[in-house]
Amino acid sequence: MPASATAEQSMTAFQSVYIWGAPLMGLAFFLALLLEEKRLSEEAREIAEGTLDVPEY
Repeated sequence: MPASATAEQSMTAFQSVYIWGAPLMGLAFFLALLLEEKRLSEEAREIAEGTLDVPEY
């Protein structure tokens, strides 16, 4: 197979991936912005502040 044909096929494959992938990722990003933010639990907050000792795994 000539190198130009292989390059053409690769370009076509990458182009179709980006044509479908970019809008899908944009949609996923905007849907992620709509997710409700959940506050940390008191235990997680104490662990983050370093006031609560937890076992390390």
